[in-house]
Amino acid sequence: MLLAGLLVIWSSLLLNNLAQSTSVSVSCPNSNGTTYTASNGDQFVIECKFDRTGGDLSMKYTDNFQDCVDLCSSTPGCVDVSYSGTACYMKDKLKDGHSAGCSGARLIPPSGDLPGSASTSSSTTSAPGLTHTSTSPATGSQSQPSPTSSKSPTSSPPSSYNTTSSSAYSSNPASPSNTTTPSSSGCSRPLPLSLHPGGDPQTFNLSLPSQPLRSYLLSLPPNYIPTTPAPLILSYHGHGGSPAGQASLSSFSSASLNPDAIVAYPAGIAAAWQGAPYATPGVDDIAFTLALLDALHAALCVDPQRVYATGHSNGGGFVGMTLACDARGAAPFAAFAASSGAFYPNVSDAGSCDGATVPLLPCHPAAATTPFLEVHGTADGTIPYWGGPHGGECMSAVPRYVAKWADRDGWANAGAQNESSVVAGAGTDKVTTRYTWDKEETVVHYRVEGLGHDWADNWGGFSTSPTMLAWLAGWKL
Repeated sequence: MLLAGLLVIWSSLLLNNLAQSTSVSVSCPNSNGTTYTASNGDQFVIECKFDRTGGDLSMKYTDNFQDCVDLCSSTPGCVDVSYSGTACYMKDKLKDGHSAGCSGARLIPPSGDLPGSASTSSSTTSAPGLTHTSTSPATGSQSQPSPTSSKSPTSSPPSSYNTTSSSAYSSNPASPSNTTTPSSSGCSRPLPLSLHPGGDPQTFNLSLPSQPLRSYLLSLPPNYIPTTPAPLILSYHGHGGSPAGQASLSSFSSASLNPDAIVAYPAGIAAAWQGAPYATPGVDDIAFTLALLDALHAALCVDPQRVYATGHSNGGGFVGMTLACDARGAAPFAAFAASSGAFYPNVSDAGSCDGATVPLLPCHPAAATTPFLEVHGTADGTIPYWGGPHGGECMSAVPRYVAKWADRDGWANAGAQNESSVVAGAGTDKVTTRYTWDKEETVVHYRVEGLGHDWADNWGGFSTSPTMLAWLAGWKL
């Protein structure tokens, strides 16, 4: 009886100790960067010594950090907590944060930080916030502060962008007004085994509510360091194209051309993008873009002030019209650039079609000044340089469309006239002329004589990729 009684007491003490040891499995700094699953199944990323500002929902006292996270998971609208002492501060908005003495935890949306599902039978490797799905290219919101009234050049733009320099980006761009570089929550997080700085691009999937499964190709530059915020470029393929095709066309993943910027190549549904007459109805590519930015910011060390959107043809039209003209979609981007952009005005080509007068779609950019660059060939037989019928719509003349951006940015209102300069091919039938409206070259157009519907590669000495990269590097939010 005595032995049995001792066993009962010992078992009770053991179970109590086990309950105590397992009830507080989340602590700082040991849990930093890990994922915690709350009792209701919600998942949170633990962010030790980090506090996100704004969006305060309520404050309650809890016995420990884990109880604070569990309280958030059961509180409607709570997406983030900061825990200091015994005070649990719950927040209903995900905003930028800063280093602090408190413990933090951020709710992972149902779609995940960088959600994925295997698209082939290949093995899956993962790290917090990043799930690899396939090494074969698929074809198929970072939340930002309120947009400022303008966007700022990091330094004076180069006098000529016709260069093959590999140092367009630096890990810490010059900025007289800032002494620190902002970063995303993905800094210091481990990479999956499949993704390496300077390695081959990898394909990932992304799930969105009420939308088809999306995918994208992701490339890390050779100079990527998990603790140093890096620029991020999104590059959208043309109609009928693919992420792998856009990577090949742009060479943005070339170590010699781009050693510093992360590049993601999104895949359009049915190989098309929102805004084009042939795009799949109901597909929200702006929502996809914002979800993709959320995922990349959460999983990688991204500089939120140096995020850029680029594209070719239909992808260029999506970037330079649909995305850039949507205040919600444009807010995270510092600059936009298009090659052979297809800027559909949603005007039928039936009857008279004049590229010089066709009405343009309303545009509502996120900032008063939006940096925009466009490269176009005069011999483009798909998207005519001087406008006209295409795809059942009446296209605007390209110079007119670009000049409209200068007008929106206020340069035409200030009485500025565009200035032209020959940058390549002088004296040949492959002349490239650059048109600008202001000394900072906020809006730039390259007219490439004789080039078709293509991405210029040493055309009379002019190449689109190094030109675009150098110009993008001159801008930040």
